[in-house]
Amino acid sequence: MTKVLYIEDDILTGQICTKMFEMIPNTSLKVCTSGYEAIEHLKSHQYDLILLDLSLPDISGLKIADCLKSQHELTVPMILTSAHIDSDMSSPLVDQVVEKPMTIAKLKEILTRYTAYSG
Repeated sequence: MTKVLYIEDDILTGQICTKMFEMIPNTSLKVCTSGYEAIEHLKSHQYDLILLDLSLPDISGLKIADCLKSQHELTVPMILTSAHIDSDMSSPLVDQVVEKPMTIAKLKEILTRYTAYSG
């Protein structure tokens, strides 16, 4: 089972992503609606992949990635998501930047590239 954490404050986007993951075999998705909630949650839970929204109300996705890598020494692949991608959004803190909305095909591509998921 490939475990994914999605840090996304938009409830509808989280619900849509949850429905998409239900259609992808051998995966499970947990949605946290705030950055600080996710950081706290990760102290006691492990995931194979983290999807991070760039624009959260409490802390940016890049700051979460920095915190998880520097303070918590987390090495899990992290994918930054945003509805508006700019050419200067790449960062060494994340493995990839992906534009929302994501499709099932894009999620499968990400899972295959960054985890042991094989479809």
